[in-house]
Amino acid sequence: MIGGLIGLLLILLIITRLTLGSGRDYPDLSTEPLYPASALEIVATMDKPLGNPAVSAGGRIFFNLHPLAEPEGATVFEWVDGKAVPYPDATYQENFFNVLGMFIDNQDRLWTLDNASLESTGTRLLAFDLDSSQVVHDHLFSNDFAFLNDLQVSPSGEKIFFSDPGLLFLKSPAIVVYDIASGETRRLLEGHESVKAQSWAVHGPAGDMWLLRGLIRFRLGIDGIALSKDGDWLYFGGVTQDTLYRVPTEALLDPDLPAEALAGRVEAVGPKPLSDGFSIDLENNVFITDVEHSGLARMAPDGALQTLVRDERVRWADGISFGPDGAIYFTDSALNVIFGLLPTADLAKVEANAPYHLFRFQSGVEGVPGG
Repeated sequence: MIGGLIGLLLILLIITRLTLGSGRDYPDLSTEPLYPASALEIVATMDKPLGNPAVSAGGRIFFNLHPLAEPEGATVFEWVDGKAVPYPDATYQENFFNVLGMFIDNQDRLWTLDNASLESTGTRLLAFDLDSSQVVHDHLFSNDFAFLNDLQVSPSGEKIFFSDPGLLFLKSPAIVVYDIASGETRRLLEGHESVKAQSWAVHGPAGDMWLLRGLIRFRLGIDGIALSKDGDWLYFGGVTQDTLYRVPTEALLDPDLPAEALAGRVEAVGPKPLSDGFSIDLENNVFITDVEHSGLARMAPDGALQTLVRDERVRWADGISFGPDGAIYFTDSALNVIFGLLPTADLAKVEANAPYHLFRFQSGVEGVPGG
């Protein structure tokens, strides 16, 4: 009996490895960087991996610790005078569990996206007024929205767009739209080719990206999203997806538009690197973190791709945010070197690979601040 169970387990492991452990090598789309590695400035340093930054138009810098690294204590910070200060304060940190997505909107509100966990009651969206640090919006999503990743807020501050990568195959990837006033939430483009993961093997500069100690290749659908300054276009792409796409927001916001018609409004911009976070400038050039080549790339509206900067200090370029005066901020979470047996970090690896940095790069162009 025991021998039969062991044999069955081995067969299941082999099948899993063959079906989910394979992956094609992704072509190197990087170019000669426009700027030297010395153009990267270290803004903040922490002993735990960083998740996403959010920088206000006034230059205030916020970030969180990556929830996959299971940080203890404070997890959401403002960088003030060279120090990480818990935001909104140390006492409030007990209300955060798995904050990953962050964004600062035109109304100077910091939005935090706290995903469902065993400790929490569900995925929670909070907004803090930056002048008062008081909560001005609090919404708990249903279980249909258990994991949301990045977010963008419309210029009017009335709608929020989320990427839902379909983590761990629990759901099909989708774009999620939330109406702040009514509380209505809709899943769109669910399972469409533009939001689905592809079977690329992610070769990070400091190690390949695996789950379950090499049994399963890391694959993730729609992740990075960026909203044009006028709010007319949402740009998006998956980590293991070869194309940057865009869709008009008026189509996403039309509740009467059939799914097939919405799919027909999706446009391919151009081939992109395997990526994580996005940001955007005023001319709709999309800035993309290149997770395989330690840096940042920029895609023009015509699809032309240019590497901006690369640096071997960057192990996994993660979240990204424009700040004022053309400054781009991005985090190095080192996800490809800290994962353990489960799809969470190995705490010994987290300690061994510290420190972790928030970088800044002067792009020379004006972008859309916020994250």
